[in-house]
Amino acid sequence: MTEHTPGKSMNRTCMRFMLICVALFCWCASPLLAAHGVQGKIKKNAFGAIAHHRDSKSFGYSYDFASRREARFAALAKCEHPKCEIAVSFNSACAALAHGPKISVTASGATGQEAQTKALRKCASAKCEVLAWACTR
Repeated sequence: MTEHTPGKSMNRTCMRFMLICVALFCWCASPLLAAHGVQGKIKKNAFGAIAHHRDSKSFGYSYDFASRREARFAALAKCEHPKCEIAVSFNSACAALAHGPKISVTASGATGQEAQTKALRKCASAKCEVLAWACTR
């Protein structure tokens, strides 16, 4: 005959509850993480763009649009300056915009991190900073 220990069943119940909570959090957070470039697969035939106004450092970005035109309009609409221009458009990829004292540059990559690294390297100044990046998901 086995002895029943209340602490063991309570520990199992707590463990199951914690696992369910973690799974639920991951399921709920995945769209938010994907929107910030933390994602697994890049969506095929999805378009994005980054708009920029150099003097004011204003920017706007878009991702996961059905057409390049829609993505460009959305990025321009999010940019806070009336003279923003499209800096880069991308399809089924990631892109980043780096701003430095003399130039602003863009780069694309398979991941958000790769795009940011390439943009900073192209900017070629210790004072460069990534202003925006986005990935189609």
